[in-house]
Amino acid sequence: MEGRYSSFEKQERSKLNKAAIFVCACAIAMLIAFFGSSRSTLGRPSRVVARVEASVEKMRFTSSSALLTFTAFTILHILIILVSRSIQIFQGKAKSNSFVPSRNDGPGTFIGRVSQAHANCIENLVLFACVVLTNKAFGGPKIDQMAWYYMTARFIQSIIHWSSVSELAVTLRFTAFVTSLVLLIIMGFKTFEAI
Repeated sequence: MEGRYSSFEKQERSKLNKAAIFVCACAIAMLIAFFGSSRSTLGRPSRVVARVEASVEKMRFTSSSALLTFTAFTILHILIILVSRSIQIFQGKAKSNSFVPSRNDGPGTFIGRVSQAHANCIENLVLFACVVLTNKAFGGPKIDQMAWYYMTARFIQSIIHWSSVSELAVTLRFTAFVTSLVLLIIMGFKTFEAI
């Protein structure tokens, strides 16, 4: 079984595992920072935190929160590239001016795939924002559930894009893309009808 993967594939799997661990660690640190600092010294929530928590409660699972989540997920791509490059610089493996644009890294590298997924997110974020904001501005029909399904399909598509360019991965990625596209068209059509 050990000889089944080439050394390049082993390196890519190792990089992917390290990136996944890093992303999980960042998410856990953010949760600890948010919830750990949400209490005052007396054990009660501070006023600011109480207001933020109340606001979060109100906007859960709305199309607006789906849009904000998709925006944050798009920014996460940039952070992964930034952290990866920073680690290489601090370890002395690269100089700050030695990097090619991340889109030129190609699909063979993890950073190249993250960069391509980031470009896909930006392209789709604009369309999704247009539909959601138009729906909100004109008081269109409720599209909250579809917006979250859309966000989930985009998330799945990006995670698959990060992980592999195998035939199966590309097929699954395409399926997630088509699903998100159909949902976007339906949400757009419902919004257009309300105008």
